[in-house]
Amino acid sequence: MQALFFLLRPILLASALLACAVAAAPMEPRHGSFIQSFDGPPPALPLRSTHIKYDFEPAHEEFLVHIPANYDGRRDFGLIVFISADNAFADLPRGWDLVLADHNLLFVAPQAAGNDQPVDRRYGLAVLAADEMLTHYRVDPARTFVAGFSGGARIAGDLGFYQSDVFHGTIQDCGADFYRPVHQGHPLAADTPPGDYGLISASPQEVDNARQNVRFALITGTRDFRHGNILDLYDGFTDDGFTAKLFDVPNMPHTYCDAATLARAVSFVDPPSPPAVMLRAATSRPVRSAPTSHPAAVQSEAEKASARDLAMARNYLASNRPDLARPRLQKILQTYPGTPAATAARVLLNKLDGP
Repeated sequence: MQALFFLLRPILLASALLACAVAAAPMEPRHGSFIQSFDGPPPALPLRSTHIKYDFEPAHEEFLVHIPANYDGRRDFGLIVFISADNAFADLPRGWDLVLADHNLLFVAPQAAGNDQPVDRRYGLAVLAADEMLTHYRVDPARTFVAGFSGGARIAGDLGFYQSDVFHGTIQDCGADFYRPVHQGHPLAADTPPGDYGLISASPQEVDNARQNVRFALITGTRDFRHGNILDLYDGFTDDGFTAKLFDVPNMPHTYCDAATLARAVSFVDPPSPPAVMLRAATSRPVRSAPTSHPAAVQSEAEKASARDLAMARNYLASNRPDLARPRLQKILQTYPGTPAATAARVLLNKLDGP
């Protein structure tokens, strides 16, 4: 028996090593659409809006997540966070999955975020969804967008003002708001309340950040009862110099847009990046599924401030505004010379200046 054990020992060792290797191998990402909760604490973002609720228990919230089949966790994808008008949103509209795959986008939609929920909760669930997806998946922060339908579209547009450091584009299907009263030049819905429809409170700094860093895609249709309201609000965006585009679909009622319209809106908010050095931004918590060579959290106050300036400079570069990026990068070098952001800023400035 002892002789037999020594004969079999190499085979047993090999089997054990193989089992350990299989156990240690990273799991393939789950694909398709599914409902899930996340673990960990709520977001600890450096920029926090007074309009937004942040103190959630992520494990107590549910999200529809869609992962296209071409996502393998080896490269960054973009992300769309979607806010519905209803509390339950368990399926993608027809054809949207193909658009997500074509544009290399992940998708997440918080549940219990409908029109009957408090607006600060709806805002906060969108921010929480973005933060969790950046933590668990390979997501490019510069390609993180927020979308919604009807009342959810208005929430998405508001987040373009209130959390423009997280969301760099909005896709607003049959709903919109604005920070000031606009001229009413189009026929309005019969239920439009007296006064200024779609008016939100945004500070001058929030307005400026949104103008500089966010692309607004507004979708409506000729049979949408909000058609006139959205046309008026779109005029406000263009009059005030925002990067905005209207998608006015013939015969479309107040409903989810079709896949072709979604693809056009995605192409607007997510244009090809210019040939500049882009750095992966930090999430509020360590990335658990795809470690990178960049710090997952910023510790000191100087690092926090310099990281915010670096993110803003990157946004300017992504918008083909090197004239605005250069002074912010120079500020990082002068004010925060010993931070990781200063090293990155020096690389970007060298890239801008060329050989």
